[in-house]
Amino acid sequence: QVAWLRVAGRFAGMPARRFVPHALVVAVSLVPAASFSIYDWPDVLGSTWMFDRGSTHGYIAAPLSSGQGFALRGPAPDWDLGNQWTPTLQFDAVAAVGGDPDPSTLPNRTALRASQFPGTIHLSGSDGERFEISAELAFLTRNASVVRLTLSNLQGGEALLASFRIGAAAANLTRLASDFVAFALPATNEDTPCFSGSEFSQGQLHLSSFGLLDGRVQAIDWTTHVSAHGDSLLAESCALSVLAGGQVVTFVAISSAAEWEPAVLSLLHDGAAVEHAFQEAVGRWNGYLSAVLKPQDGAQLTPDMQWVAVKSLQTLMYNWRFVPGFPDGVLPSYTGYEGGFWSWDTYKSAVGMAYFIPDLAKEQLRLMVSAQDPGTGHIPDKVDRCGRGGGCSGKPPLFSWAVWEVYEQTNDLEFLREMRPAVEAFHNFWYAHRDVQGVGLCSWTEGMESGMDDGVRFMPQYAASVSNSSSHVSTLDFWSVDLNAYLYRDKRVLASMAAALGDAPGA
Repeated sequence: QVAWLRVAGRFAGMPARRFVPHALVVAVSLVPAASFSIYDWPDVLGSTWMFDRGSTHGYIAAPLSSGQGFALRGPAPDWDLGNQWTPTLQFDAVAAVGGDPDPSTLPNRTALRASQFPGTIHLSGSDGERFEISAELAFLTRNASVVRLTLSNLQGGEALLASFRIGAAAANLTRLASDFVAFALPATNEDTPCFSGSEFSQGQLHLSSFGLLDGRVQAIDWTTHVSAHGDSLLAESCALSVLAGGQVVTFVAISSAAEWEPAVLSLLHDGAAVEHAFQEAVGRWNGYLSAVLKPQDGAQLTPDMQWVAVKSLQTLMYNWRFVPGFPDGVLPSYTGYEGGFWSWDTYKSAVGMAYFIPDLAKEQLRLMVSAQDPGTGHIPDKVDRCGRGGGCSGKPPLFSWAVWEVYEQTNDLEFLREMRPAVEAFHNFWYAHRDVQGVGLCSWTEGMESGMDDGVRFMPQYAASVSNSSSHVSTLDFWSVDLNAYLYRDKRVLASMAAALGDAPGA
């Protein structure tokens, strides 16, 4: 994330007048233009869980226990990724040629390899002679994903009679219809009680009743079989005649919510519409890449720096999360780290994301404001997954900087007007509660508040707490150069805000 903010962000559209560290300038050179297709960036994050559009439930390409290829695992909640009842979805096809038996009588025989591109997980393989099959997942909405299943006829001159097969294992099935299955999702934990309702307790899988046969809409019927224990499913499509060199496409939609969004459900009954929606999802990610990799003044990031930018882009987008009843946020990490949206991580993320998804950059800052103390103006150290403020005494005042950077990328005066009272209140907080001597110079209360948790200057032999009995302010016994520099920057930003909003006295 820091790499994104200090490297990719600085070279992907920032005005030349802004500060760029000398050590990074040498990384810029005139090189061939970068590709802006997601398919040119395989496995930048390796094999990792993929989330998108604020989803709390993700997917990963998982090796099959047999060692014969990969399957798709998910949807899994980020608070319980290892749960045994996370469905494993296996995709395959069978095909017959000429006098061969009906494809439904043939065994499964395709081991799929896996790649992850920005915004998609792609499984593909072939039987070596007759056909190639691929299964590619992308998010359509926060709760709904679609797998695009494609079978291509590799035969030079003969048609194939082919069927798709889909297996779902370790799925706690609760309802079944001919083209639809519902399954229970792992329960929430004590850190995320806002995700405990029925809305988050059930997922669904829907088999599209239409596909595209060489670009033409084709009706597709499915036959489903459930195991005696109700923990696995096998679905098989009707046999489809695929001409030599042709292909057939169909779709499987997966929801991590108890009810389908009506717009998504309607897509599944229109093969052309769901194909368009899938391509729009890919196009959205191509747009992100274009924003972060585009040349600036004829200069392009070197290949290594492009890789850093793409990795940072994916990390930020995969950490985007929905917060029930509040604006969305971006987590620093969703595993191995205390859960929540940390304030100064949010400020930095918002600045980086303003260049490729400015609406989400604004939402992150609104999430911080939602937890601001209305009495003191303090913005907490973090906001948890349910929108509650908490953490230590706070984090550095970079809020105004983030707001102004987002404004400069968007020229959104209404957003600036909306944020200005919160910026002023947070600025005033420091002088009311961190200026122990009342002289206009502020101090930290602890190392964690500075963001340099284990800094030597905060060790007991170098710092002690002091209090003002009149103002009841307590801080450490030294003025903090970094804090006062931040606050000086605050004043300059507040003056710029006032000028931009036409408030001459405020400026």
